[in-house]
Amino acid sequence: MLKNLFMNSMKIPVPVPLQTMTQVLDWIENTLVKDGQVLTKVILNGQDVFENNANKNCEDIIFDEKSVLSVRIESPRDLAIQLLESINKLARGMFAHLKPVAVKCWQGGQSSLPLREKLNEIYADITLCIELVEHLCGIVDPTHIEAAPVQGISILLQKAIDRYRKCIDSGDLQNSARVLLNQFEPLLEELMKESENLQMQVFASPLSDQTGSLLLVK
Repeated sequence: MLKNLFMNSMKIPVPVPLQTMTQVLDWIENTLVKDGQVLTKVILNGQDVFENNANKNCEDIIFDEKSVLSVRIESPRDLAIQLLESINKLARGMFAHLKPVAVKCWQGGQSSLPLREKLNEIYADITLCIELVEHLCGIVDPTHIEAAPVQGISILLQKAIDRYRKCIDSGDLQNSARVLLNQFEPLLEELMKESENLQMQVFASPLSDQTGSLLLVK
């Protein structure tokens, strides 16, 4: 039976006998997760349950008295703020490196291995940024106008990254540089500003509604 349960780093007493992961998750959802909150992480003995047991039925995970289960429960507001912070930090980091990489593209004849690696790193970072915005859109009510700029920038980044991928794959350094400077740079600069603006709106927002989306102040 589970004896060691931690919620948001705080130890929680377990007053009922819980032997399987299914029983534990049901009890947590019904007892500890309040309206407007979401169970975001489940760590068993230092391992992420959902990452390491993707093909295993939760009912098959059995606890003993030495098992240590840590869960994280957050509100949509908390999640949105964390996502916006990550988006802003990632955009700032990429923005600072675009010009140096673009200059190397213009100066280079053939694409060297270090330069190709740097171009692929930018591609991966832009892709991650788009994924973070998509995740954000599942939390923030998309019908409110405050969320529109960030979503619009993400759509434009997706269009630009498709062209960028073709340039990288064909070894077209000059057009890679054009995408970096003419598309990614202004879009990331705008994303930094709009993510900060949206974060301020999230701070001022009311609690989430029954759909789990965060309501923004009009």
